This record gives sequence, structure tokens and C-alpha cells, in this order.
Amino acid sequence: MWTLGPSDLVLVWISRFAVGMSLAGIYPMGMKMIVKRAQAKSAQALAWLVAMLTLGTAMPQFLSAVGAALPWQSIMWGSSALAVLGAGLIAAISHRGTATSGREKKPADATAPPRPESTRPASPAVAEGPALRRLFSDRMFRAAVFGYVGHMWELYAFWAVVPTLVIAALSHPGSPTALATTSFLVIASGVLGCVAGGIISRRTGSAKVAATALAGSGLMCLIYPLLPEVGPLLIAALALWGLLVIADSPQFSELAARHAPAELTGTGLTAMNSFGFAVSVISIVILQSLIATIGVSAVWLLLPGPVLGLIAMRPLLIRRRAPRTDPDE
Repeated sequence: MWTLGPSDLVLVWISRFAVGMSLAGIYPMGMKMIVKRAQAKSAQALAWLVAMLTLGTAMPQFLSAVGAALPWQSIMWGSSALAVLGAGLIAAISHRGTATSGREKKPADATAPPRPESTRPASPAVAEGPALRRLFSDRMFRAAVFGYVGHMWELYAFWAVVPTLVIAALSHPGSPTALATTSFLVIASGVLGCVAGGIISRRTGSAKVAATALAGSGLMCLIYPLLPEVGPLLIAALALWGLLVIADSPQFSELAARHAPAELTGTGLTAMNSFGFAVSVISIVILQSLIATIGVSAVWLLLPGPVLGLIAMRPLLIRRRAPRTDPDE
């Protein structure tokens, strides 16, 4: 909206606030739809959802590379057009799903037992009380949420400084097209991380995938400023970091949905996203300020996120052993 008129700081902030409010309503509801539809395969389905979110995050860099000769407003218009296209696809899918559901109900067998609304395991949370208290009374739900918060301290701040890190990695970054293309590839590498994590989670479980990715991205955060200043090596390290930094996100969402009461799945995911994105605002602002003054070593600011996230999610990784039964006792 603000690209159509003269630059005005107040209008810019109002527009950004409106975009943020709109985005806040998309992600948790999209995850809820996936969880309800996929159920037993929700971890892999959520991985594809977050993979597409990652690709969407990288798309402005792609548009910038393709339209480097065009005015900067064209990037905003292109991103907006893609968002409108996505809204149209969601509306079409939702309408088709409703119509299909209605057709399936007509020939229902009266002798068949009713199909349960959800097969997800029930949460041991208390049966009554405010929604947030019910959600956070579950230790496993808390572990998933706070692990996710640690992940979010790192994720968006890393994405925000990828172009700065690419410029620092390449002594001669070349044209704006090359810079935008490299930044796109670094962020978009997370698509592979999400999809691979979703596949692996079907064998190992979501908690192990989330912990491995979180530990891996934390390790990359630790060693990146210590790497030798060799352009190809630094770009490869950034791509690996980009692959790991998002791979845990869909698995945390699956864990939170699994341990929330079925009727509070949407509320639980929304609460988790709210905490995570609130923390992201802080890390983005601080990191962008520090990296301009002290350079690449400022990324160490992100390290507490993965470390504290791993500590917070320990209950999800500890297997409860069944009591031993000895016939001789």
C-alpha cells in the first residue's frame, strides 16, 4: 500500500503492523489444518508446510535477483501478488474440501460406528480452567513451546542478516543479482532441511529430529565466525546453517500439537507462535545493531537460543522407563 504514494514513516509502520497482524493469523491456523487432516502423518505434513514457508521467505531475494533492473517497489508488488495467489489457492482448497466432505457424508452406513474427530492422544492437562493454564499445565507442552522459543531466537534474526553475512563472506560480492541469488539459495536450503527432517521423524520421532537440528544450527552459530575467510567455504557454511536452522520448526509444532488437548490445538499453536515471534523481534533488532558495529562475530548473540532451547526440551527426549518386574523378587 505504501509503495503507491510518497514515502511516509507513519504509513510505513502502519502498513508493516497490518502485515504482521495478517501473517499472525495464517501460520498457526495453517498448522492446525494440517494437524487435523494429516493426524498420524502430521510431522511430515508440517515439514512440507514449513518448507513452503521457508521458500516463501526466500522469494523476495529471488524476485530481487530476477528484477534487479526494476524499481524496488516491484519486489513489494511481486511479493504481494504471490500472497494474493496463495490466498486464492487456500480458498479453493478449503471450498473443495468442504464440498468433498459433504458428498462423502451422503452414503454413510447407518450401521458403521461414528468416526472419531481426532485420533491424537489426549493431553493429561486439567479438564477445566483457562485455556493457557490448561495448556501450560502439561510438562511436555511447555517443553515443546520453550524449545521452540529458543529456536525462534535464532531463526528470523539469522534470516534477517543473511545478505549482510553474504557480503562479508565475499570480498567481491559482484552485482546485486549475485548477492540476491546467493542469499536466496542460503535461505531456501532450509526447504531440504524441513523435508528431510519430516521423513526422518517417521522413524526417529519429532523430538530427536528437533534436538539434532537445533544442536546443529547452534554449532554452526558457534563456529561460523571462527572459519577462515575463504568465500566458497563461508557460503557453504551459511547454506548448511540455513538448512539446519529451520529443520526443527515443524517438529516443534508437531510436538506442541501432540501434547495439547484436541480442542485447544489451534490455541496452543497460536500461543507458541506468539511467544516465538515476540522473541524474534528482540533478537532481530539487537543483532542488526551489533553486526553493523562489531561485524560477523555478532552472530554469537544467537547462540543462547539453541542452548536454552535444548535444555528446555529435555523432557521430550527422556524416555520414561517402565518399572522393572523380577520374578525372583
